[in-house]
Amino acid sequence: MSRRFGTRGRRGGSWGGDAQSLPPQSASLRFWGDSRDLSGVDVATWTGRYPGNVAFTAIGGERADASSTGLVFNGSDRYNVSAATLGLSGATRATFACWVKLVSSGFSANDCVFSSDAFGNSLAAANFGGTANARWNWYVGGTSRNGTVDGSQVFDAWQFVCGSYDGAGATDDLKLQVRTLEHGQTVPTALTMTGAGVPTSIPAAAASAAIGDLPAFNRIPPMRVWAMYAYAGAALSDAEMLQLARYSDPLAGTPGVLALGDSIVLGVGDAANNGGFRGDLLGLAGSNELWWNLGPSKDYAANAPNNRHAAVGGSKVDAHLTTFNAAVAAGWDPSIILYCGGRNDISAGEVAQLPTRYAALFAAFAGRRAIVHVVPPSNPDTADTATANGYLATAAAAYPNITVVNGNVLSPGDLFDSVHPNAGGYDKMAAAIWTILDPLV
Repeated sequence: MSRRFGTRGRRGGSWGGDAQSLPPQSASLRFWGDSRDLSGVDVATWTGRYPGNVAFTAIGGERADASSTGLVFNGSDRYNVSAATLGLSGATRATFACWVKLVSSGFSANDCVFSSDAFGNSLAAANFGGTANARWNWYVGGTSRNGTVDGSQVFDAWQFVCGSYDGAGATDDLKLQVRTLEHGQTVPTALTMTGAGVPTSIPAAAASAAIGDLPAFNRIPPMRVWAMYAYAGAALSDAEMLQLARYSDPLAGTPGVLALGDSIVLGVGDAANNGGFRGDLLGLAGSNELWWNLGPSKDYAANAPNNRHAAVGGSKVDAHLTTFNAAVAAGWDPSIILYCGGRNDISAGEVAQLPTRYAALFAAFAGRRAIVHVVPPSNPDTADTATANGYLATAAAAYPNITVVNGNVLSPGDLFDSVHPNAGGYDKMAAAIWTILDPLV
C-alpha cells in the first residue's frame, strides 16, 4: 500500500473529522455531494447527503468513476438534474463551492465544472483561457465574470473554489465574490474579476443543472471532484467559506511546509528547472501530496502542482524574518519550515550581524518544526562560511524544534557558479533534508 493512503495517510472516516457537525448554513444546501459516499466505476447517480438534497444523474453512458482520490471525470463524463429541482431559479442569494483537481492534460478554454442551468440563466464555474491563463471564469445569468490574474486556477492539485452571489450587492464585485483556497491556507484568496452586468437575481430555470458541463455548450473538463456544494438563499462569508473548505479538505492531516530563504531555496542553478532541493524532495517522496508546500510565491512551472514557497533571491536573514511573518499573516501558516539562508549576509560583509539575525528568526518560528540547512560553501570558499554556520548552529541549539543538516558538505564540483549549487548539489541538499523530513510526513 502506498504511504499516501496507508497508515501515514490523512483521511479519516468522518466528515471533516466531526461526523456530528454540518456545513455552514446547511438549511440552504440544495446539493452537498461527497465523493466518499460513492464507490465503483461508472457511477450512475450522485445523491446529496443532506435531507431533501437533489440527486445528479449521469447522462447516458458518460459516467465518472469513484476512487479513493475523488470522483474521476475523464473529459466526457457529466451529470445533470432539472435546474428547477436544484432550486437556484430566481434566487437572489446563492453559493457554489467545491474541492476540485483540474487535470492539465486535455483541459481547454471554457471547460465547465458546474452550471446551475443553461448558459444565459445559470450560476456557473468554468475556465478562462485554458492552461495558458488558468483563470476562473464565472457566469451569472449570462454575464461573464473573468478572473484578471493568470494562475488563479491550480492544475493537477486540489483547490477549493467558492462563488458567493448576492443580488443585493451595490456593485458587480459585491454581487459575485469568488475566493479560492489551497490546503494549509488560512486566509482565502479573493479573486479580482472583470465583467459588468451581474443581475439582481438568477434567471428562471429553463434547462438542466450539470456537473462537468455548461448545458448547450458541452464544455466538459477532465477533473477530480472531492466535495461539491450548491446553496440557494445563502451567500457564504469568508469565514463560512473557510469553515466549509476545512470541513471537506481532501488533504486533511497533511503537513503544511514553508520553504524560506534566498536564491538557494529558489533553486537558482538547477539546470532541470525543478526548484532545486524542493523539487528533489517531492521526487524522493514519490508523491506531490505527501505534504503541501505553502507560501505567497510560485516558481519554475507556474502551474506545476505543489510549488509554493517564501524564498526571495538576494535576501538576507533579517529579510527572511520579515518574509516569514508576512507569509503567516497572509494565511500561509506551516507546521514544518525548511530554511537555508546567510550567503547574502556573508557577501555583504555582515557576518557579525548573523548571531542576532538567526536568533530573531528562529525565535519567530515559535516552536514550529524546522529543518535548517547550513550555508553551502562558495567557490572559492572563505572562513566566513564556517563562521556563519557556527553562528547558525549556536542559535538553533536554543530551540529543540530546530534540526540543522549539512548536505554532505558540497564540493566545488557541486556548484553551478560561485555560490549556487548545481543539480547534483541540490540532490545532496535534498538527501540531507529528507532524512529529517521523511519521518515527519
